[in-house]
Amino acid sequence: MFKFIRRLLFILILIVVIGPLVLLVMAVGDRPALTTEIQFTPDDLARAKALAEANDPRKMEPGEVHNLTLSEADVNLLANYAIERFGQAGVLIDLQPGAAWIRGTATLPSNPVGEYLNVSLELYQSAGRVRVQSLDIGDIHVPRVLAQWLLDNADRLGRKDADYVAVLEAINGYRITAQHMMVMYQWEPDLVKRLEGRGKGALIPEADKRAIAAYARRAAEISQDPYLDDQAPLLRFLQPMFKLAEDRTRRGEDPVVENRALIMALGFYVNGTNVARLIGVPQDEIGEAKWHELTLLGRHDFAQHFTTSAVIAVSGGGKLADAIGLFKEVDDSQFGTGFSFNDIAADRAGVRFGELAVAGESQAVKVQTMFANGPWESDFMPSVDDLPEFLSAARFEADYGRIGSPRYNAVVDKIEARIAKLKLHAGG
Repeated sequence: MFKFIRRLLFILILIVVIGPLVLLVMAVGDRPALTTEIQFTPDDLARAKALAEANDPRKMEPGEVHNLTLSEADVNLLANYAIERFGQAGVLIDLQPGAAWIRGTATLPSNPVGEYLNVSLELYQSAGRVRVQSLDIGDIHVPRVLAQWLLDNADRLGRKDADYVAVLEAINGYRITAQHMMVMYQWEPDLVKRLEGRGKGALIPEADKRAIAAYARRAAEISQDPYLDDQAPLLRFLQPMFKLAEDRTRRGEDPVVENRALIMALGFYVNGTNVARLIGVPQDEIGEAKWHELTLLGRHDFAQHFTTSAVIAVSGGGKLADAIGLFKEVDDSQFGTGFSFNDIAADRAGVRFGELAVAGESQAVKVQTMFANGPWESDFMPSVDDLPEFLSAARFEADYGRIGSPRYNAVVDKIEARIAKLKLHAGG
C-alpha cells in the first residue's frame, strides 16, 4: 500500500511539475511563424487617416446606422498597430468567407527555452457569434472545446468593463468576406461620454501615471526658473529630469518605468499637453508649467520630432514612430515646407533614444547616468547640416525617385550610421 501511495505521489508530481514544463517547451520555439517583419508605410498611415475622416462620428446624426468596410490590408494595419505597443510582435490576418485565419508571433525575452511564441487561430461566424475552429500555440494543438471556453471567458471578463460593453452595444452586425470585413454600427452620443472620461490616459498603465506625475511636476519646476529664456535647449530639461530618475531608481523604483514616464512627461510638455487632465490627477499635484520653446541643435522642430518619436517608441511603437515621421515628411513635401531628411534624422534619433532608455534595467540605468551627468547634444543627436531638406514632391522625385529607392536608402543609411556612432549608442 505504501509503495502504491509513493508511486501515485510520484505520478502527481510529474503531472503538476513536469507537465507544465513540457507544455512550455512545446509552446515556445526557435523559429518565428511570421518571417516577414511588419512595417508601417506612409501609404498605410494615409489610409488610416482617410478611414478616420470617413467615419468621423461628429458627421453622423444620433442613432444613424453606418457601415464600416475594412479591407484585409486595413484589418492587418489596425491589428498590428494595436499590438505593437505591447512588445515585439506581429500578426497576419487572412480573411475568408465567414471566417478568419490569424497567425501571430511574439519575440520573447532571453530565456533557455526558445525565442518565439507562435499562435495560429482560426475563427468563424455562427449564429451571430464568433466561434473557434482551431487553436495552436507552438506545437500544442488546443482542443476546440477548451479553445472556445477560453474565448468565451475572455469575452465574459471584458464585459465587466463598461467601455467594452458600450462598444459592443453600438455594433449591430458584421460580415466577413474573402477580402473585406464589414461592421454595421449605430452611433450614439452617449458612447462618446462613456469613453471620453478615460481618453488617451486609458493607454497609460497606473504605475506609469504615478511616475509621469513626478516628472511632469519636475518639468513644471524647471519651467519656472526665472533665468530660463523663452527659447531654451532641450537639455535644460533633460538633465535635471534624468537626475530625478537616477535618484528614484536608487530608492528602489524600476528604472525602465522611470525612463518611460520621464520621456512621456517631457514629450507632453514640449507639445503643450495638459498632463494632469491626461492622467486624471488634480492640477495642483503637477503645478503650473510655464511654456518654453525647447530646441535641439537650435531648432524647435527638431525637439518636437525627437521627443514625440521617443514617446511613441517607449510606448512600444518604434516602427510606428519611424512611419509617422516619414508620413509627415511626405505630407510636407506635398502641402507644407517640403521633405526634410533633417527631420527624419531627429525622428530616428528620438526612436533609438526611446528604445534604448527602456531596453532593460541595465541599459535604463546607463541612460540615466549619462543624461544626469550633463551630456552634449552631439552625444544623442547626429549632425544634419549636410542633409537635404525643403524638398518639394517634384524635387524629391527627381533627386530620389521614391521612398525605398537606392538613392533614398543611401541617405537613410548615412543617418543610421551617424546615430550608431553617437556616444549614447556606441557606449564610448
